[in-house]
Amino acid sequence: MNAVLGMADGYDWPTLEAFVRTLRESGYRDDLVLFGNHISTLLRRKSLEFEVQWMHFDALPYRPEIARYFLYAEHLRNRHYRDVFLTDTRDVVFQGNVFEEIPTGVVFFEEDPSMTVGRCPYNHQWVTGCYGENAIANEAIICSGTIFGKQEDLQAFLRIFIAEVQRLEQQARVLVDQAIVNQLVRTGRIPNCTVLSNDMTLVQTLGYVRAARLVQGRVVNSRGDVVRVLHQYDRSQHAELRKTLCRVCRY
Repeated sequence: MNAVLGMADGYDWPTLEAFVRTLRESGYRDDLVLFGNHISTLLRRKSLEFEVQWMHFDALPYRPEIARYFLYAEHLRNRHYRDVFLTDTRDVVFQGNVFEEIPTGVVFFEEDPSMTVGRCPYNHQWVTGCYGENAIANEAIICSGTIFGKQEDLQAFLRIFIAEVQRLEQQARVLVDQAIVNQLVRTGRIPNCTVLSNDMTLVQTLGYVRAARLVQGRVVNSRGDVVRVLHQYDRSQHAELRKTLCRVCRY
């Protein structure tokens, strides 16, 4: 049994439809668990249709992008999965089975290599806000919105991440999960992890991509292989790609 976990508090069915529907159309039949407290009548009905499990939660003293790691850790504590995908929901769609040929350990995904942590104004600001300096400025950006892993390895990562949040909240100007993930991975603090480039077949983050390839309405990598998960499809710098995917993803 595998699991897909995502934060979706405050979203309604029109926002989540592309994510949920394309995941199920890819052939995935295991657990889809979303975290949220505000579920409309329509969303509840569609969740039954597409077998979406909802986990409610008490208020946490963090913004949702930080709080979700605490929720994921709590959810996994008493469950037994093989592989787990921690993912954003609003801007993620699926073109294939996400659980085929996954590397062991925890798997992180770089964004487009044209942009580094130092060159991206957002990531640079986040890292310096958390750590006071940007010692990883020359590294490619790792996206915190899509993380795969064997359950036990992900749980180890989550424990390290949560401890880092609790350490930083005493001294940092801001807490941003992307900055923390990049710092932990690039400084070697996550054991048994793999970082994949943005041109692999598992996940492609499209925000900074300018030269993506579309073949019969599907995104492929430089070798012509269909990419299984597309992230930030509505923010791609590739105008034709953005227009096509936004049209395809509106059911």
